[in-house]
Amino acid sequence: VKNLFKRFDDVVSLSVYENGVEQLRVYDQATLQAAQLTREDFIQFRKEHPIPFSQISNQAVYLENSAISAKLPTFTLAISYYHPSLMGKVILAADVKLTKLISLGGKSKVFDTFVVDSKGTLLSHRDIHLVLERKNLADLPIVNVFLQGKTMASTLEYPSETGETVL
Repeated sequence: VKNLFKRFDDVVSLSVYENGVEQLRVYDQATLQAAQLTREDFIQFRKEHPIPFSQISNQAVYLENSAISAKLPTFTLAISYYHPSLMGKVILAADVKLTKLISLGGKSKVFDTFVVDSKGTLLSHRDIHLVLERKNLADLPIVNVFLQGKTMASTLEYPSETGETVL
C-alpha cells in the first residue's frame, strides 16, 4: 500500500466499500500532514456527503468535488468493481488531488473552460475559488445536457449568469 502513494502521488486516499459499508480506507499520511488535515476530516466529509452507491453501476463512474481544504483540493472517483469471489456490490473510491485538473480551467483566455462532476459541481475552472466553494453549474444548459448523459464534451452558445451570450 505504501508504494501506491509513491507511484500515484495524486491519490490521497483509497477506500473499498462492500454493500455500502466501508471495509478499508488507507491514506497518504504525508500529504494529509502537509495540508494540516486528518483522517477524521475525511471521515466527517464522507458522513456529510455520502457516496450514492445505488447510482454507480458497472458502466458508471461517479465523480464528486470533495475539496475539504484550499490546502488540499480533491475530487472523489468511485467505480463499481466485480470479482467472482466477492459476494456483494463492491465500490472502489479514491480521493485524488485536484491540482492538475484545476490548471485546465485557466488554459484558455478566449473560452471559459471548466470541468464538472456527476452533480454539476465544478472540478476545474479559471477561478479557483469557485472550485473550492463547490459551485454548482447544473442549471447551465450545457451542463444540464452533460448531466443527462447526452454528451461527454461539447460547446454551446448560452446566456451566462450575467446575461451575456457565451460559447
